[in-house]
Amino acid sequence: MAERYLDVQRCIERTIGKQWPQKYGIVLARNQWGAIEATERSIDTAPQAVRMTDLRCRRQLSLTGEPRP
Repeated sequence: MAERYLDVQRCIERTIGKQWPQKYGIVLARNQWGAIEATERSIDTAPQAVRMTDLRCRRQLSLTGEPRP
């Protein structure tokens, strides 16, 4: 499961760029599987491009609906 979350981060980086959390003020935290991902609150307040990219990447990796930190 942690590997899938790492793949989500790679997917987002390919689309938005390597420093996307800093650029868009996204807070990252460790989830229940030990992987680092954006918190629910920071994604909810992120620009639309970030939200859509995150949603697309999570969908591609079958993580839609999984809880966030």
